[in-house]
Amino acid sequence: MNKKTTICKICNCEIKNQEPRFYFPILPQWHDLSDLSQNILHVHCVKSIDSEREIGNSLARIVQDLAEKSKWVPFQS
Repeated sequence: MNKKTTICKICNCEIKNQEPRFYFPILPQWHDLSDLSQNILHVHCVKSIDSEREIGNSLARIVQDLAEKSKWVPFQS
């Protein structure tokens, strides 16, 4: 049986079976984080580059934008 190896694009190391991982969303090419788009990454690697890439802020803005447009549970800032 072939076992597919998943490599973290940040550290270029294998993501082992029990390690916490983050499934990065698909983003448009113009987005600042598009180089990470559609990848599975180590959670600790995402945290390690957050201060320089502002990943948390970018993803929070995306979620806020979606929530503000939700007809079911609109977010009000």
